[in-house]
Amino acid sequence: IKVDTHPYITTGFRENKFGIPEEQIKKALQIIKKNQPWLELQGISAHIGSQIREISPMLDSAKSLLTTYESLVRQGVPLKNLDIGGGVGINYLSEDESDELQFLKTYGEGLQSLLKTFPGQLLTEPGRILVGRSGVLCTRVEYIKDNGFKNFIVVNSGMNHIMRPSLYKAHHRILPLTPTESSSMKNFDVVGPICESSDVLGADRAMKTPKEGDWLAVMDAG
Repeated sequence: IKVDTHPYITTGFRENKFGIPEEQIKKALQIIKKNQPWLELQGISAHIGSQIREISPMLDSAKSLLTTYESLVRQGVPLKNLDIGGGVGINYLSEDESDELQFLKTYGEGLQSLLKTFPGQLLTEPGRILVGRSGVLCTRVEYIKDNGFKNFIVVNSGMNHIMRPSLYKAHHRILPLTPTESSSMKNFDVVGPICESSDVLGADRAMKTPKEGDWLAVMDAG
């Protein structure tokens, strides 16, 4: 199931390390049966990726999982739970949540239609849409550096606290927490103190020049 997200957070392709291929389900059932009562199959689940902001792959995944569930039940496998996974994303470029709330509404309506006759226990794991905006990483400006080619804001936090920007250049809004009298707008790289060039919280950000000791907020860090 194709998902429009970063390759590092897709989990539903054959080249990914996650999950059990459909053709290996029979073998998995044999292993479980052989190891009863220590292993008991309660249900099946799927996860196709994170930071998903499209409806169709989410519903395609639920439909595929339901088909597998019904097939196993017909074979006499006593399933109880269906976990349709999740991975609903947020808009890191904006604080406006209206698109996300509409996504949840449309997704919920699609699931209700698809699963209205499902008799078992339904589980879902919406993902960062529940907590993404609830966290803010506050960090203090250690010093301002101009190497003649680029301007840097060096802060006392880094990729050891929030890995996403360093790992796959994810964008988080960075806002000033300390009022400044400066009217000088410049482009800065906001960087941490770790001895890695990848230790960047935000690249090429237009900001008013802060002072040492000022505080910045890295948003949507939940």
